[in-house]
Order: sequence, then structure tokens, then C-alpha cells
Amino acid sequence: AYLSPITALERLGAEVAVEAVPSLERARARALEVDVDLVVAGLGSPAAEVAHLLDALRKEGPPVIVVTDSPDPAGAVEWFRRGAADCVGAASVREALPVAARDLIRRHRSARQDRVAERRIASLRRTTRNIIQNIHSALIVVDQGCRITYANALAEELLAEPAGSLQGRDASEWFEDPARADLPLVRSIEKGERFRGHETVIVRASGSRVPVSVHCGPLRDDDGQDLGAVAILQDLTEMRRLQRQLFQSEKMASIGQLAAGVAHEINNPAGFIDANLFQMEEYVGALRRWWRRVAARDAAADPESRRRELAALRAEAEEVDADFVLDDLGKAIRESREGSERIRHIVQDLRAFARPDGSERVWADVNQCVDSTANIVWSMMKLAVLLLELHGLPPGDRARRANRGGEPCGARRDLPGGAPGGRVGTRIPPGGCVKPILLIVDDEIRVLSALRRALRKEGYEILLAATPQEALKYLAERDLDVVLSDHKMPGMSGVEILQAAARERPRAARLLISGWPEAIPPEELESLAIHALIPKPWDDAELKAELRAATEGVSRGRRSG
Repeated sequence: AYLSPITALERLGAEVAVEAVPSLERARARALEVDVDLVVAGLGSPAAEVAHLLDALRKEGPPVIVVTDSPDPAGAVEWFRRGAADCVGAASVREALPVAARDLIRRHRSARQDRVAERRIASLRRTTRNIIQNIHSALIVVDQGCRITYANALAEELLAEPAGSLQGRDASEWFEDPARADLPLVRSIEKGERFRGHETVIVRASGSRVPVSVHCGPLRDDDGQDLGAVAILQDLTEMRRLQRQLFQSEKMASIGQLAAGVAHEINNPAGFIDANLFQMEEYVGALRRWWRRVAARDAAADPESRRRELAALRAEAEEVDADFVLDDLGKAIRESREGSERIRHIVQDLRAFARPDGSERVWADVNQCVDSTANIVWSMMKLAVLLLELHGLPPGDRARRANRGGEPCGARRDLPGGAPGGRVGTRIPPGGCVKPILLIVDDEIRVLSALRRALRKEGYEILLAATPQEALKYLAERDLDVVLSDHKMPGMSGVEILQAAARERPRAARLLISGWPEAIPPEELESLAIHALIPKPWDDAELKAELRAATEGVSRGRRSG
């Protein structure tokens, strides 16, 4: 009797689990289902079934030991030829089978681990290859001589070289840097330096130049030995094109803002020059009538006629308000000359600020450029200057400037019948009619002066505000009837001023004056219920008509309220 293989295999101890199956067909199925390290075909197994098992497990499967009772060595050779890993005689099962089994199990497990590792390595290689080929950058690996050992498809495309032709070539031949020692790749190899975003230019074989960004660093093995360097190249052609497009867009936007600012700065003096000329025409007409009275008085022969003409002359002078007209005429002329001088300086500064035609370099006075630039951006700076100008005045002068065109601050007037009156807010003129209060807001002092001059005889108590703070103070303290505000002002726009007016004085009519009315969204005008949008330079007759209509609307609203 021979020792059973199961009994012999139990000598391997707990490290091996032995499972008996009733047939070789079942053994083949189990070997393919689970991680089986060894199959032993025992005595009594049909030779045909053993041969079939060996064929099934030859390519994939654990090793097979055949136990035979034939002492003929030729039989063992035949089993080896058919794929058996070992052949053990029945007589030597007790000693030989455990030894052979332990050796085959150890080798099979080692081989299985190697296959698993190889599959993982192959999978990692495929993943790495896919990543390298699909990154949106050119990848180059060089050895210590700066010769290319690997390049992905994008590197071949970037360098405009055929597929597979880069390996072994010197990577420095494409770079435009003047000295080889200064190349980032060479410095990474020789000095271990790392570069990130180094911008340079590569030159293709065709002569075309491509701007690139280079990211590179040294390549070392696990022991720290230098192997070369690895570099990523990014084509900057599209980025440069987008940068030029963005720069051009920003430049056009800046030119548009500059043009709007210059137009606004020219529009203001042009507006008050035009208004002053219109008013000066009225002054000259009034003075001409007064002068005709003077001539008539001089032509009168008898004393009685001279007395009549003198009385008429005095009445005419009082009606014309000759002293005021002469004084204000001089102011209007001076302001108009200042406005024309400002326009001339703006044009000169704009010419100095602009780049001369041509590509040649020219000398420039930096101080003059700074001065002209400051003048051009004056509209964004002058709020602080205006505040300094107003706050630097004595209180009396500042009050007069803020109230010019109206009555002096603190003036008193008696009500009809001798009852004492209040300050300007009582609004009781000599005729006994209530004067509507008009607040004019503009950051340009000369525009305020021109508007006050144009509306002097329209029957308003005129309040002038050169800053948003002054305007907000008047809105809080005075019972206003009409608010006329410039649109483009530093610190606070005219729309914001009128929004504050709608909150503080909802019954007051709101008018906006602008040198660029087309730029104001219609929905803003509708939301504020603005009575009128007046273009600048304004037409005096149109301005007066709009103000009269606005004042009448406020009066009707107050009566109905």
C-alpha cells in the first residue's frame, strides 16, 4: 500500500491548505476559479483526463505534479513532455512529494507576484504614456550631454520635426539663447538649477521663430545620481496674440476714455464762453440803449429837456442796472478769455501727450510730459483742488461764492405790513411773490458763474454748489423747487445728486445738464423722473424755457397738494 498524497502533503504544515476534489475536471475548474498554487494528480487518475488537465493549465494555471506507480523513467519523461512540473513515484510519495510541492509552490507564488508586478508596471507605463502624450505641452527628456532621449508628439509638433526623429539630437540647437551655457536645460544639467516660466524663442529648421515658456529641472535616479534633465515647453504664440488683442482693446478703451475726458474738459469752457457771449450781447444792447439816453441828454438844448432826459437816463440806468452790467461784463470777458486759454492749453497738452508719428526715437521733456498728462486727467483730480480752493477761503467769501446770484447770507426782509421776516429762506421779494429756489450743481466754477449770469433776471433765488457736499447740504437744509445738476463730476455724478434730491426733496423738479447726453442710459432718466436732459453747451432760450416749465409744474403740484 502506498501513502496517500493528501497525507504526504499535510507534512507541509499550516502554511499550505490541502483540498481534495473528486475529479480532475473539478480540479481544473477550481484551479481557474481561485488562487491555487499547486495541483497534484493522484494515483488512479485516468491518463487521458490527466493529459487534458495539463493542456488546460499549460498557459495559465498552477504547476501540476503527477503521481505514478510506474517505475519506468520513460513514463515520467512523457508526463514532463505533456507539461507536468514534476513526476513523483508512488513509492517515494512520503519523502519526495512534500519537497517537490514546497519548491513548486514557492516558485509559483514568486512567478505570480512577478506577473502581477509586471501587469501593474505595464499599466503604469500605459497611463504615463497617455498622460505625456495628452498634456497640452511639449515634453523633452535629455541626458547629461543634452541629447534628447524622449520627446512626446507635441514636442515634435512644436519643433516641426518628423515623428521619431528627435531622439539622440542635441536639444540646444533649437534655442535662440546666445550662449549654450546660458540655456536653462544646460544649467539644469550642469548646476542642478530649476526654471519655471523662463521665456525664450526657439528657431525651427524653416527659420520660423516661436516664443516658448520653459519649465525644466534636473533628472536624478533613486540614488541621487544625475541622469540629465526634463523640460516642458509651452507655445506662447496664441497667448501673445491674445495679449496683443487685449492690449489693443484696453488701448482703445483708454483712448475712448481719454477722448471723453478731453471732450468734457473742452465742453465746459466752450459752454460758459457761449453762455457769456449770449449774455454779453444782452449787456451791450442794454448799454447801447442807455448810451442813446446819454446822447439824447447831451443833445437837449433847454434846461427843462435836459432835466427830463436826465431823469429818463437815471430810470434807464436803474432798469439796466448799469453798475452791475459794467462790472459783470468785465467778469464775463475775463472768464471767457480764461475759457479760451484753457481750450488752447488742452489742445497743446494733448499734442504733447500724443506720440509723434514715425518709428524713430525722439527726445522728450519728462517734466512737460508729466504736466501735460496731469492737465489731461484734470477731470479726475480736480475735486480735491476745488475743495482746497473753497475751504481755503474766508467764511464770508465762501458764503458769497456759494450764494452768488441770490441774496447775501443772513439778509433779512420784512413781510408786508411790517412783520419781521426771516433769512433768505422766506423768499419774499419786493413784489411780494414767492421766489422759487433753484439749486445749480457743477464742479466747474466758471459754468456756475455763466449759469447764474444767464438766469439772473428769471426770478429765481439761485443757490450754487461746486461740490457734492455743498449740494447735499442745500438739499438737507433748503426747501428747493428746482435742482439743475451737471452729469459728469468727480466724487459724485449728477445722477447720484438727483437721486439724493428725489429722496430729500421729492416735490422739486430735477434737470440734468450733460456734455454727453447720449451716454446716459434712458432707464436712469425714467427712474429718476427727470424733467429734462439739457445738452452742454446749452442754448440759453431752451434752458430758460425748460426751467420755466419745470417751475410751473412744481407750483401746480404745491397748489394741488
